[in-house]
Amino acid sequence: MPRLNLDCVLEILECSDHNTLYKFSFINRDYSKEAVRILWRDVWIRADLNNDLSNILITLIACLPDDSKEYFYEKYNEISKTKSPWHKYASYCKVLNIRIIKQAIKNFEKEFDNGYLLSELLKMFMNEVGSLKSLECSNEDQFSSYPGAKHCLKNLSELKLYGTVINQEFFKQLSKSCRNIKTLDVNFFENIYNDLAELISKQENLTCVKLFQNYGCIVETVLIQALSKQTTIEILEINSSSNNDYVPNLSFIKKFKNLRELCLYFSSKKAFKGFDELQVFRQLKVLKVPSSLPENNDLIKFLNTNGNTLEELHIAKDEVDSEISKICSDQSIRIIKS
Repeated sequence: MPRLNLDCVLEILECSDHNTLYKFSFINRDYSKEAVRILWRDVWIRADLNNDLSNILITLIACLPDDSKEYFYEKYNEISKTKSPWHKYASYCKVLNIRIIKQAIKNFEKEFDNGYLLSELLKMFMNEVGSLKSLECSNEDQFSSYPGAKHCLKNLSELKLYGTVINQEFFKQLSKSCRNIKTLDVNFFENIYNDLAELISKQENLTCVKLFQNYGCIVETVLIQALSKQTTIEILEINSSSNNDYVPNLSFIKKFKNLRELCLYFSSKKAFKGFDELQVFRQLKVLKVPSSLPENNDLIKFLNTNGNTLEELHIAKDEVDSEISKICSDQSIRIIKS
């Protein structure tokens, strides 16, 4: 029976589920390497928080340098010693989710020296991952100065960032390392805008920006100026639970001529300052205002102006009046009620 060549196998593996990939990893060395590479590319998305994460954590500990590995084997009896790993599993990771790693450590053993284990794991990732594509972390996480971090983060295309503590050194290191971020998703509780603005200003092809502004945070002018210069933005989402006085004037959005999707999650009409200044977006397909609406006349004007391209309007189910319904019907805009 003829064997499939490796290229055909790779195509099959790329479309396979977790169980199939796992079975392929035991067939032979070539199949194992490719199956494991795909499994570990984004190992977190396939993991169940209560079961698989513990196994992933144990595998990663087995990949640590000998002195660190022996430390955890001796200190925590719950971790069984394993043979030397078949692969450098960390090196296959293209997605690194530090939030889930912290959860895995917490779930596995409450008495763990969380800071030390996390530090050792992050050192390993920074040293072994050739080119990370996606990173989810807090600005409290200390890893950007580890050996190999600059090279590891050089081609980062997606950054999800949350934090409650301002860490200027963190942003400084990211600004030095990252130039190719395309998707930036930020959830913050503190006024970190100067540092965030610096990071944004260094990006060369930013296409998607999501900002979650928690209560009391102020969007300063320097952040709006940095965003306004990113003319490649195609998706913009602003989600604010803050006081209406802290929400930025939305008129800066009109500079994003390539905008395809605009999402505005505000608590009241007063937050939509400057929405009336938004004009024609020739590529806009989706408008999401699911929590509260701008002034009725401003929304009607926007729908009439952009009706030729707009395909979807996401809106709170109790906010749809007859005039808006008629305009959407006339312009073939699908209303999606939330």
